[in-house]
Amino acid sequence: GLYIGAMDEPSRQPSVDLELITGDGQRLAATAFGMADAAAAAVLLVGAMGVPQRFYSRFAQWLAARGYWVLTFD
Repeated sequence: GLYIGAMDEPSRQPSVDLELITGDGQRLAATAFGMADAAAAAVLLVGAMGVPQRFYSRFAQWLAARGYWVLTFD
């Protein structure tokens, strides 16, 4: 399994806070990590119910440092 504490410390990757609006008008806070135009692939981190997206930011940074564009959301 994956243990985030065992990963190398991620280098700081560019991130931007976003607001997503669903088809029925609900607003979701989101954060994008990495450079979308240079990414090898995209990863959507769907968090556990009741767990804020910031919990996944270290993992998102780790993925972005390895060439992925990552999106987390609440």
